[in-house]
Amino acid sequence: MNNILLKFLNSSAEAKAFEPLTFPTYRQTLSAPATVRPNLSDQPEACLVEPIALGAIEDRRPIGLLLAESPLEAPSNLPKGVVPAILSVAVDPAYRERGIATTLVQAAL
Repeated sequence: MNNILLKFLNSSAEAKAFEPLTFPTYRQTLSAPATVRPNLSDQPEACLVEPIALGAIEDRRPIGLLLAESPLEAPSNLPKGVVPAILSVAVDPAYRERGIATTLVQAAL
């Protein structure tokens, strides 16, 4: 992981290069700006969430992606300080077994 950069993707232009690393269903999350919207995960109650897109980059090439959503208002039956719900984690097959997915998850939490 020496030359790998982790970066929160904050624009549609940045996110576009990472689209092949996620499911078509979640591509709207990837390209959305960090704004409030309905919850996509399997939470017991609907709540407002902020999408999180964290990319792993090596030599300006997207090699990993984590998509998550973080509740902005915790539902009444969930404790305060709820961690983000991870929707998707993917690593380019050529870069697997290097701890990239683990690093993405740790950085998101």
